[in-house]
Amino acid sequence: MTGRFAPTPSGRMHIGNVYAMLAAWLSARSRGEHMLLRIEDVDKPRVIAGADQLMMDDLRWLGLDWDNAEPLYQSRNTERYIYALECLRSVQWGDASDVAARLPADAARTSGSGLHDSCKRPQRDMHDAEDVSQNLPRNTDDVSHIVSQLLPDGVCAEGPQASDVLYPCFCSRADIRAASAPNEGDGFMVYPGTCRRLLREHPDEVRERLARGDRHSLRIAMPEKKLAPMMHGIALSAPAKPAAAMPVMPMTAGDVPATGIAAATAGGPVDREADCGGFGGNRHDEGQPLGGDGIRGVTAMFDDAVYGPQTYDLPHDIGDSVIRRADGLFGYQLVVVVDDLDMGVDDIVRGRDLLRSTALQMWIRHCLLAGGFKPEWNANGRGLGASSAPDENSPRCETATCPIHANDGIPAAMSSVFRPGTLGMASAGHWPSPSAPAYVHLPLIDNAAGRRLAKRERSLDMGALRARGVDPEQIIGYCAWLLRVRPTPEPCTAAELVPDFSWAPLRATHPDRALDPTDSATPAWLAEALSA
Repeated sequence: MTGRFAPTPSGRMHIGNVYAMLAAWLSARSRGEHMLLRIEDVDKPRVIAGADQLMMDDLRWLGLDWDNAEPLYQSRNTERYIYALECLRSVQWGDASDVAARLPADAARTSGSGLHDSCKRPQRDMHDAEDVSQNLPRNTDDVSHIVSQLLPDGVCAEGPQASDVLYPCFCSRADIRAASAPNEGDGFMVYPGTCRRLLREHPDEVRERLARGDRHSLRIAMPEKKLAPMMHGIALSAPAKPAAAMPVMPMTAGDVPATGIAAATAGGPVDREADCGGFGGNRHDEGQPLGGDGIRGVTAMFDDAVYGPQTYDLPHDIGDSVIRRADGLFGYQLVVVVDDLDMGVDDIVRGRDLLRSTALQMWIRHCLLAGGFKPEWNANGRGLGASSAPDENSPRCETATCPIHANDGIPAAMSSVFRPGTLGMASAGHWPSPSAPAYVHLPLIDNAAGRRLAKRERSLDMGALRARGVDPEQIIGYCAWLLRVRPTPEPCTAAELVPDFSWAPLRATHPDRALDPTDSATPAWLAEALSA
């Protein structure tokens, strides 16, 4: 398994960021696995010059190391996102008999996704798409004209089809707000499908609007309920263990948190850091086994290591989502899936406000692989940027008890951190893989007023804390306490936490935590910073 840091360089890291980074690092290092660094700078208007270097310096200061010598910058990865759009462009709704022959080899052993390659339409071969993308500059500043060359009308050469999994959306934010209602009371706005119906009922109007250059985003369509029978049980390239070693364990019914994220709307940035409130109540079918990638019919299902079994009805709970914005920038939901596939990431740790995003990303991953997407990590079996052995010059744990030293990055056996069929799995009965990762979502850290910590709260960022003389061990110890790894917030190093790390205590109790200067458990250094 491979984990990743994925910070956005929009400011200095704060306590909440460190808490999540420590969790991701411990998840990987406790199994002796690789940890990779990615700088998520795809949303250029939010990027602050030099913030990436400060983040890397803070991570080193905290003792949180990574294995790729050069971090992956999303802003330099444009050609991969264009290639991903090409792969999605080749996917259409179709009958189940077509899908097996056109999916990757592992997926061809199963059947029934309801998606197929549009083989009867004039289109660019996927190998050609790779050749085109590899010849593009890595740090393209203006991608809109390049996308328009590959996708002349935003979708395909002869115009968008109602059966395409991608379609153009002309709606403004105001249009979407006026036509939508908050889903399940959590503030998440599910797109009402206005432009999908327009394409189905008035395709000539759509082509005319595209021909005159009307501003539009690209949305990925969710599966429709009428296709559910033909999509039942698809499994994409998740390596199954022999039944004797790891029996398929059906998921059992349970309450499922249904938190939201800010909706990705046409022409606007995706605010992946927004907390959209509390939990709703959904249940999945008792005893229902999952396909390899967690997509079953119109449902995305995964077993989170902290919050337990999760079930999302894709058309009802998620809705058609923007993957390329109207300003030409690629949507976060697309690029993070592409990057995780390319880096070989199969251990994803992040805040609980992204639980709903996980379902969307599972569907995007499902469609990408159905469209022939070839992850770069397959070239050497390791994550993009990770060497075959850890770089001796990269920062490492400074203790012999850290299993990354003993095993040279390869665990002797999977530990109890993830138990097949129980914790963190996209699918019971499958080991995590980049096509079916393990997921861990963390309780949020709020300020004393009950609002989620933000980078604008400068008194809690690493620059301010370091200037106050706070030691890295003090910060790590407090974050370990927030993660329930330690019973008290006593100072310690990150490496000291590795041998006994487990998700079990956090899974047992996981309310959101508030940084309260009046709390007796709050260390003096943090109380002073909170009161500043």
